[in-house]
Amino acid sequence: MAISPPAVSVIIALVVVIPIIFLRMKRIRSGTKISISRTIAFSTVLLSLSIFFLVNSFSIGVPHWYSFVYAASFAVLWYGSYRYSDRVLQFWETADGSIYAKGGTALFIFYIVSIAARIGVASLVGGSQAFVMTTRSLLAPNEAIVASTVLDGSLISGIALLIGRNSRILARYLKIKRRQESVRRLTRLLVDFEKLEVCQERESLLF
Repeated sequence: MAISPPAVSVIIALVVVIPIIFLRMKRIRSGTKISISRTIAFSTVLLSLSIFFLVNSFSIGVPHWYSFVYAASFAVLWYGSYRYSDRVLQFWETADGSIYAKGGTALFIFYIVSIAARIGVASLVGGSQAFVMTTRSLLAPNEAIVASTVLDGSLISGIALLIGRNSRILARYLKIKRRQESVRRLTRLLVDFEKLEVCQERESLLF
């Protein structure tokens, strides 16, 4: 059976976004050069994808007033992540003035798992409307609503924590650039990330 236009859009988005996510995860573990434009663009893409799934939930019967609960949950989780991300983030500066950061890999993993779970259940619930929950469900209406609500909560948690982390990175980046905060400065342009990781063994393996 033909896949609905919204589903096609999501498939295309996932084909583009998923490789980028895994590439970012790989760089985050060893350290990535901070770019305001790239960080904002990446966060916007992930937020847009998340909003698509959240809005779709209302089409299967999730009460519209839940949107206020979702928004409040996002705000609280974003603030918590923004406030406490410093515990897992590390920054340094290279000789050419570039700022690098690492940490927070677990947040990316949690977000990916949330998206995967949402897509998996949406495919089960929606049948031919892959990736999009519809009223044509393999589950009873109430079960579909409960499943959607639980997965929405997981998805909101994932995207809020991730954007909170990115917001903290940008805030710290601006402080470092304005010399309001000092970080370790590496004298070589080429950074041996493997040696750097060995020197940072105290960091949790999850981050």
